[in-house]
Amino acid sequence: MRKGRIGRGISLAKSSWAVIRSHPSLMLFPVLGSIAGVLAAGLLFAPGIAVLVADEKLTWVLIPFGLLAAYGLTFVALFFSVGLAACANLALDGQEVSFGKGFAVARSRTGVIAGWALVQLTVGLILNLIQSLLSDQGGVAAIFGAVIQVIGSLAWAVASFFVIPILALEGLGPKAALKRSVATIKERWGEGVVGSAAIGIVTLPAIIIAIALIFGAASLSDSNAPVALAMIAVGVIVFAAAVIFSSSLTAVFKVALYRFAADGTVTGGFEQQQLESAFVAKKRR
Repeated sequence: MRKGRIGRGISLAKSSWAVIRSHPSLMLFPVLGSIAGVLAAGLLFAPGIAVLVADEKLTWVLIPFGLLAAYGLTFVALFFSVGLAACANLALDGQEVSFGKGFAVARSRTGVIAGWALVQLTVGLILNLIQSLLSDQGGVAAIFGAVIQVIGSLAWAVASFFVIPILALEGLGPKAALKRSVATIKERWGEGVVGSAAIGIVTLPAIIIAIALIFGAASLSDSNAPVALAMIAVGVIVFAAAVIFSSSLTAVFKVALYRFAADGTVTGGFEQQQLESAFVAKKRR
C-alpha cells in the first residue's frame, strides 16, 4: 500500500533518527548553532539599540542594524547546517563523526556560506515585502499577497532543497549550488515537483504542546505569575528541543536523499522506495 505524504515523512524520520542515534554528536550542531546564532544576532543588533537609547528620534537606525543581525543569524545557522551535513555524510558511510570534522568543513566553505546567506535573506525579505505592500492595500490585494508569499516560499523551498548538502559535499558557489539543486530534482523526479515528504511531522505534537503552554501562561500571568513563568520556561525548552531535533532529522534526510538523487546511492538504513517517493509531484489532469 502506497503511503501518504505524512506516512512517508514518518518513515524517513525513523531512518534519519537511526543514523543520529548511532552518531549522537550530530545533535551538537543545531544546539551550538542556535546558541551562537542568538549571540551573533544580539551582538550585531546591540549597537542599534544603544543609538536609539541615546536618541529616541533615531528609530530608523534599527533597520540597518536589524538587517545586519538577520544576516548574522542566517550565516551562523547555515554555517552549522553545513557542518552537520558534512558529518551526516560521514555517518551515512559508517565513518567516525566528530564536531571538529564538521566544523572544519564549514570553515573551509565560509565564503560560499556567506554568499548563500545573503541570497537566502534577500529572497525572504523580498517575499515578505511583497506581502506587506499588498496587505496594506487590504481586501483582495491582501489575499493575493498572502497567496504569493505561500507559493513563492514553497517554490523556493523546493528549488533550494539540496543547497546545504551541495555546499557541504561539493563546495559550489551560491548560483552554481542553486542550479545544481534544481537540476538534480528535475533529473530524478521530473518537472512539476510541488513538495517533499513531511519529515517534520514527527515533532509537530511537541511544537503544538509548547505553543499551548506559552499561550496558556498568558492567561495565568496575573493570577499566578510563578506558574505562568514555569509554563513559559517549559514551553520554550520543549519548542527549542523540537526544532533542534527536527533540524537534525532533516539534515540527515537531505544528505541521504541528495546522494541518492545524484548517483543512486542508498545508505544509512534508508530504502530506495523511501527515497524515490520523497518528493511529491503535481497531479496531472
